[in-house]
Amino acid sequence: MSAREELAQLVAQADSYAANDCGGIHWQNMADKILAAGYSKPRTITTVDELNTLPQGTKLYSSKTTHSWHLNDLSHPHGGTRVQGTGGGYTYLEDFIKHEAPLTVLYSPASQ
Repeated sequence: MSAREELAQLVAQADSYAANDCGGIHWQNMADKILAAGYSKPRTITTVDELNTLPQGTKLYSSKTTHSWHLNDLSHPHGGTRVQGTGGGYTYLEDFIKHEAPLTVLYSPASQ
């Protein structure tokens, strides 16, 4: 499903007026405007490999535990707390993924 189709579907579900009176064209136009404004679907992290691609300073949110997280320097496998947040801290990324995934990237220094 394209980003446009996915947004149109979300708009359709949320917009009961459009669902009753305007049909699919209305939703597609709304999706086009949202995409043109710069929307992009948030990245979801579910594995250690995906986590390792993120730069230091990345902010994450766990929908599983509702905690927010901050990535420290991941280049030192046993060099102290590698992930800190409202739920404490993790040294081992395998434990972090096991207990917190799926994670949504809220901010990444590389994306700014």
